[in-house]
Amino acid sequence: SRMKSLSIATNPSCWNSSRESLDLWRFRHLRSISWMGLSRASDFAEFYGVLLRNEKNLHDLKLDVKGSQRSALIRSLTTRQSPFHEIPNRFQSLRILYLTGVVFKSITSDAISSLNIGRLESLTLHECPEVGEFLTTSIRVVQPTLKSFELFTYGNPLGSPSTLDTFLRGFQSLKRLYLSVDA
Repeated sequence: SRMKSLSIATNPSCWNSSRESLDLWRFRHLRSISWMGLSRASDFAEFYGVLLRNEKNLHDLKLDVKGSQRSALIRSLTTRQSPFHEIPNRFQSLRILYLTGVVFKSITSDAISSLNIGRLESLTLHECPEVGEFLTTSIRVVQPTLKSFELFTYGNPLGSPSTLDTFLRGFQSLKRLYLSVDA
């Protein structure tokens, strides 16, 4: 398929959610992927596959993770057997990253490199547990050159206020900043 954008919304409490997983193997030229409500392991496997097949063209990634899959993205980026782990800066075209519910506990510099944080133009982190680890590890790896940064942490405390201050201090090109941080 020559489709350039794919948006999926799934609901684990839907009566139909126990059926077969989605078959996304035909999508190979996507520039934008959005998956809201990703929660089943079988769906995550499909998501992981579509990421691998579209890594060269992917410009925009929006992911809302629920339940037991909240740690799966970072785990897949940091596991030695993962294809993401082997090649830093794998997503060369990725410019917009929007993550909701992704757990950043024990995030490594390899995971940061895999997401190509240094080339992002826009980053949104919404209710991501251990987001302070993400920010701290990111600035150790590379100083992002973001134009837009949004951070929402109502139920997930940031940790030390100096973490956010240190992360934001190095920006020279930031044009849009939205912070909603739980103290």
